[in-house]
Amino acid sequence: MPLELAPNAALDWGKKEREEQAIVTRMIMSEMQEAGVRELRANDVIVKQAGPVAHLHTRITGRLLETNVLDLAKALHPTPAVGGSPTNAAIDLIRRLEPRSRVLYAGYWGPMHAEDADLFVNIRCMELFDNQALLHVGARITHDSDPDRECDEVERKARTWLDLIDAQRAAG
Repeated sequence: MPLELAPNAALDWGKKEREEQAIVTRMIMSEMQEAGVRELRANDVIVKQAGPVAHLHTRITGRLLETNVLDLAKALHPTPAVGGSPTNAAIDLIRRLEPRSRVLYAGYWGPMHAEDADLFVNIRCMELFDNQALLHVGARITHDSDPDRECDEVERKARTWLDLIDAQRAAG
């Protein structure tokens, strides 16, 4: 949602967006619990702003006792935010319908230390070539999706990257 339209309170967002966030949170919590994460906690959903796009954001924390953090990240990827749900059926459909591989479209990133890690789901990125850039952006399609709104959302997400490119060009 654009900043001027995105409500400041998560509860004021639309049913579709709140349900998308809940699906992702439930999956992550379930996978983390299955991996043996203890003291698992999901904070209340908040609104985070990133350039011209606002996001619903849930911070999930826990104590990882036996599993390596990278193994946990692999178990969590892809979340329903980028891979759909149910995962296997959605990934199969994506592979059949999308014209290119999702090489860099989604993943996880963040600082890792000996005792802890702060990992984030990456849902947008850009590949740079000699004189070209390939943007990877998308929208989550659900039963309640409005195709025009989803298209607008993808354009707003791409605008974040395009604004960075324009700023670099202007700087010389």
